[in-house]
Amino acid sequence: MDSKATKYDSQYKEKLYRLYKYKYGNQSFDLIISSDDNAFNFLREYHEDLFPDTPIVFCGVNNLEAPALIDPDEFTGIIELQSIKETIDIGLQLHPGTRQIVFVVDNTPTGEYLWNQIQEVFKYYEDVRMTRIDESLSLEQIEDDVSKLFDDTIVLFVTYNRDKSGKYYSYREACARVSKASARPMYGYSVLVLPYGIVGGKLFGGFYHGQVAAEMGQRILMGEKVADIDVLTEPQTQYMFNYEQLQRWGIKESDLPEDSIIVDQPYSFYEENKISIWCVIALIALQMLIIIILVINISNRKKAEGALAILVKQQAELVKFGQVALSEHSLDALFGEAVVLVSRTFGTRYAKILEHRTEEGILFLRTGVGWKEGWVGHKSVPDGTDSQGGYTLVRTKSVISQDIRHEKRFSPPALLSEHNVVCGLTVAIPGENRPFGILGTHHDQPHPFSKDDAHFMEALANVLAAAIQRKRAEEELKESEDRFRTIFDSINDAVFIHDIETGAIINVNKTACNMYGYTHEEFRRLDVETISMGEAPYTGEDAIGWMKKAVSGEPQVFEWMGKHRSGHLFWVEVSMKSAVVGGCDRLLVVVRDISERKRLEERAVHLNLVLLAIRNVNQLITKEKDRDRLLQGACNNLIETRGYHNAWIALLDTSGKLVTTAEAGLGEAFELMVERLAHGELIECGQRALVQSEVIVIDDPLSTCTDCPLVGQYDGRRAMTIRLEHEGNVYGLLSVAVPAHLAVDKEEQALLKEVTEDIAFGLHSIEMEKERKKSEKVLHQSMTDLKRSNVELEQFAYVASHDLQEPLRMVSSYVQLLSRRYSGKLDHDADDFIGYAVEGANRMQTLINDLLTFSRVGTQGKPFEMTNCETVLEEVLTNMKMAIEDSDAVITHDALPVVIGDSLQLTQLLQNLVSNGIKFRSNKPPCIHISAQRNKYEYIFSIADNGIGIEPEFFNRIFVIFQRLHGRDEYSGTGIGLSICKKIVERHGGRIWVESEPGKGAIFYFTIPVPVGDE
Repeated sequence: MDSKATKYDSQYKEKLYRLYKYKYGNQSFDLIISSDDNAFNFLREYHEDLFPDTPIVFCGVNNLEAPALIDPDEFTGIIELQSIKETIDIGLQLHPGTRQIVFVVDNTPTGEYLWNQIQEVFKYYEDVRMTRIDESLSLEQIEDDVSKLFDDTIVLFVTYNRDKSGKYYSYREACARVSKASARPMYGYSVLVLPYGIVGGKLFGGFYHGQVAAEMGQRILMGEKVADIDVLTEPQTQYMFNYEQLQRWGIKESDLPEDSIIVDQPYSFYEENKISIWCVIALIALQMLIIIILVINISNRKKAEGALAILVKQQAELVKFGQVALSEHSLDALFGEAVVLVSRTFGTRYAKILEHRTEEGILFLRTGVGWKEGWVGHKSVPDGTDSQGGYTLVRTKSVISQDIRHEKRFSPPALLSEHNVVCGLTVAIPGENRPFGILGTHHDQPHPFSKDDAHFMEALANVLAAAIQRKRAEEELKESEDRFRTIFDSINDAVFIHDIETGAIINVNKTACNMYGYTHEEFRRLDVETISMGEAPYTGEDAIGWMKKAVSGEPQVFEWMGKHRSGHLFWVEVSMKSAVVGGCDRLLVVVRDISERKRLEERAVHLNLVLLAIRNVNQLITKEKDRDRLLQGACNNLIETRGYHNAWIALLDTSGKLVTTAEAGLGEAFELMVERLAHGELIECGQRALVQSEVIVIDDPLSTCTDCPLVGQYDGRRAMTIRLEHEGNVYGLLSVAVPAHLAVDKEEQALLKEVTEDIAFGLHSIEMEKERKKSEKVLHQSMTDLKRSNVELEQFAYVASHDLQEPLRMVSSYVQLLSRRYSGKLDHDADDFIGYAVEGANRMQTLINDLLTFSRVGTQGKPFEMTNCETVLEEVLTNMKMAIEDSDAVITHDALPVVIGDSLQLTQLLQNLVSNGIKFRSNKPPCIHISAQRNKYEYIFSIADNGIGIEPEFFNRIFVIFQRLHGRDEYSGTGIGLSICKKIVERHGGRIWVESEPGKGAIFYFTIPVPVGDE
C-alpha cells in the first residue's frame, strides 16, 4: 500500500481499491496478513468486496478498540502496545533534572493512536510539562526547535512520516535529522528507529509481531477457526539502547536496567571473524592431530616437531592471507602480499607471480620480490614446457625442482639463470577456463621443498584464484551495469520498466527523471496515475486496457498527457510492450515528449482560426455601417471562430471619456469594467496601449492586474491589448485573452494588430460617412441661409446707406447746431437735453456703421488668398500702437502660419480680439499672447489675456450681436465686435469659442482650415 510514503487520503485509497480490484478480482486467497493501521482500516472497509470470506490476520495495529471493530469470525491478530510509561520512567531516571518532555508525533492514524496512549500516562507526571510537535511544522522547523531546547528537557520520538505539505519522510531520515539537530537526548518507542539516533527505551519490535501473526496464520491454514484465536493485547517490549548515543550523552551502562540490550557496540577482532577463526582452529586442530599421529609413529621426534612447527606456521599464514583476500584490496596489492608471504614463509630469496598471456605466448612477471630492479612488470618467460613455469601450466600441479641446474624436465630461462637460482617450487593459479598463471618461489642456495610446502603453495594459489575470480566477476558486473546504465540513460526518450503483474515502476532512465522531475528512488514509490493525466477522449480505463493488451503480447502506441512533479502537464507518445529484462517478464514503456509537435499543431489550427476571424472582420467592415453593430460583430467573430477566449472593445473620445463598448465571452463580468471606464478609470494595460502602437502582453494577469475587474477571466491565459488606430487617430482599445504560449508569438501579435487596424479603418469609414452626410446637410442649409441672408443684408445695406443715414445726418446736424448756438444761453437742463440728443445721434451713427460693417462681412469680403498671419498681426499692432502704449500692454506671439483667407477680415478679427484684451483689463497691465497649433485638418488660433475674465454662463451670449455684459459708462462699444469676429471666422470655415474664469483672464480660440493639399 505504501501509505506512509504518500498522502493517504480518500483519493489514494480509491486508487488502491481499483488496483486491487483489477489485479485480484478473479483470484481467491486462503489467508491475508495485514500490517499497520491503514491496512487494517482498508480491509475493514473493502474486505467483503475485494476478498470475501478470506481470513484476515492483522498486526502492527495501534488502535486499542480494534477487537471491538472486527468480525471475530474473519479477523484476528495482535495489537501493537508500547511501553510508553516505562520509556518515560527510564528517561527521567537517567536525566533526573528533567522538567519537560517534547513528543514528536505526526497526525497520521498511527500517530493519533499513539498520542492517545501517551496522553493516558500524563497523570503520573504532574510536575513534568508535556509538549507535542506534530506535522503542522516542517521537518526543518522541528530541527530548529529541538536545537534550542534547554537542559531540563528530553525528547521522545514517536512517528513523523509526513509534514504539513504532505512530503514523505522515512523513519530513518526523520529520526536521524531530529536526533542530529537536538540539543537534548532523544528516546523512542520502537526498535525501528534505534539505529537512527535515539538513546533507547523499552522498545517494541516489529519482528515479534510478524512472527506471532505468521503463527496465527499457520494455525488458520491448519484448519483452526478464526473465532477460536483470540486477539493478543499484551505488549512485547524490551529495554534496548544505542551505544553511540549512550556515549554522546555520557550515560553509563551501569545505570541501565538489568538485561538491557546495547546495540552498535564495537566488536572485537574475534567477534568479527569468529567463524573464520574457528574454521582455522578446526583446521589447525586437524593438522595437529595428524602431526601427533606422525609423532607417535615416527621415531624421529625432533624432526616431527620441526615439521609440525612449520606446518602450523604455514597454516596460520594461510589463514591471515585468506582474510586479506576477502578484503577490498586490489589484485596487485594482493599479489604483492602473496609473494612477500611466500618468501617469508620459506625463507627464499625470490618469489613471483607470472601472468599467462596466451595471445603473446609468454608468462609475464606481474609481481615479485628479490628480482633485479626494473625486472618486475617488464620481464617475461616463454610459456612453453621448456621452462619450469610452462611445464607447471601443463601439469596443473605443483612442480618441485631441487636442482634446476641439473633439471632434465625443463631448462632454466634467463629470469632464473641470471639470478643464479638453484631450486624452486611452482604451482599453477587456477582460472575459470585456463590457469591464470604461476605462483612460484626460488632460492640461490640448496633448499629442500616438501609436499607440505607444495600443499601450502597450492592452497595459497587457490585463495588467489578465488580472489581473481571474484574481482573479475565484480568488474564484469560493474562494467555490465555501467554499460547498461550508460545505454539506458543515453536514450532520448523516457524509459520505464514495470512489474508485469502489479504495474509498479521498477526502474527508469535519466531521461525519465529529467522529463518528470522525480529521482530514481521516488519513481519506485509512485504509481502511474501520479505522473499522468488522462485526456479526453482517453480515460484511466483506456490505459488499463492498453496495459493488458501490451502484457498479452500486443504492442500499444497512444498519446497521453504526462504530469511533471511541479504539476505542469505535457503531451507524450507512449509505446508499451512486454519484454524480458534481467531474466524476468516486464512491461517496457517508452515515453516521448511530443509537446512541441502538439504546440505546432495547435498553433497552426489557431492561426487558421485567426485568419478566418480577420476575413470575417473584413467582410463585416465592407457591409456594416453602424458603429455599435460593427464592434459587436467583430467581438463575436473573434470568439465564434475560436481565435480567442474572450474579447472586448472600448471606444474613447479625445479626452479619454468612454463612448461605447462591446464584448464577447465575458457576459456580466464586463459590467464592472464598463462602470470603471465610465468613471474615466482605465486599467494599466489600457493606459500603456494608448501611448504605443505595439501589442501590450500581460504574462500573468492573475498576479499582475490585481485591480482589473476582469482578472478572474484570465486564469491560465495571457492578456493582449492594443489600441484601435488609423492614420494617427486613436479610437480606443481592443483586448483579448489567449493561451500563454500564443501570446509571445510574433505572428500572433502581427495578426492581432492587423485585426485592430481593420476595425479602426471600419470606424474611420463610418465616421467619414457620417461627416460627409453631415457636411452635405450643413452645406445645403448654409447655402439656403446664405442666399436668404444675402438678400436680407443687401436690402438692409440699402436701407442703412440711403434711408437711415440721410435722416440721421440731418438730425445730428441740427442737434449739433443747437448745441453751438444755445449752449450756456438756456438753463442748465436745456444744456443737458441738447447734450443727450447729440450723444444719442452719435451713438446711433456708430451703431448704423457697425451694423453696416457686420452686414458687409459676408457680402463685400475680398476673395480668399494665401495670407501670412505674421503680416496680419504686424498690421494689427501698427493700427493699435497708441492704444497699446497708453495701456502699457505687452503683446507676445508664437510663430503664426500662412492660411487661405481674406487678409482685411483676418486683420479686423485679430484687431477686435486684441482690442478686447486691452479694453477688458484688470488693475494689472494687459498681457496678451497670440499662438497657433495645427492638427490634421485645421489651425487652432488662441488669444490669451490676463483681464477680468468672463462668467461661463455668458460664453455663448457674447458672440450675439449687440449683446453687452457691461454698461456704457464702464466700457465703450456697441456689443457687435465679437459678432463680427464670429461672422469672419465662419466665413473662413472655422469655429470660435472662449474659455475663461472670472478674474483669471480669457482665452479666445478660433480655427481656420488647413489649405487643401497640406492635410
